[in-house]
Amino acid sequence: MSGSVFSALSLLFAPKQAVFDPACGDTRLGDAAFTRIGGAPVSLSAMTGKTVLVVNTASRCGFRAQFADLQSLHSDLGTRGLVVLAVPSNDFGRQEPCDDEIVHDIYRSELNITIPLTEKVAVRGQEMHPFFQQIAKVAGKHAVPKWNFYKYVIAPNGNLAGWFSTPIRVRSPRIRSVIEDCLEMQAAERLVHS
Repeated sequence: MSGSVFSALSLLFAPKQAVFDPACGDTRLGDAAFTRIGGAPVSLSAMTGKTVLVVNTASRCGFRAQFADLQSLHSDLGTRGLVVLAVPSNDFGRQEPCDDEIVHDIYRSELNITIPLTEKVAVRGQEMHPFFQQIAKVAGKHAVPKWNFYKYVIAPNGNLAGWFSTPIRVRSPRIRSVIEDCLEMQAAERLVHS
């Protein structure tokens, strides 16, 4: 591999992240809505009061081992109110080329994924989904996916609590800490309102 190609890949896949104070209103996301495969709407406002992890995914990506981590996180923390949302995209390396129904079958039968799954969306360019447009406005252009498996933690109040690039897996202490902080915020809110 030539030095310039290696340098470019090193920059692309260098771990990048940002963590925000979810109590601060500066990272509030609007009500972006996705559509689940099959047509049911999934809006962020409907998930107010829950901790949400949004991940842009692709079933043919070299980082697909992260699906097992996502499923494990969903199984471990779903009962505490964590929602893991997989958002398939074909924007990088044409690694999600099939139609939504085939994508659904691949995720369910081949990858054994039971987390909520949206229809495929664009995560960059002119057709960028409104959620990722909001990410760019709130967190800057570096937070917009540069590859598959960017992760976004949304606090129960709708604020962006943190974002993490492709090589940072959800089992990393940094992501787990942000998620745990949001789940604690969520539990405290339930106590206040009960």
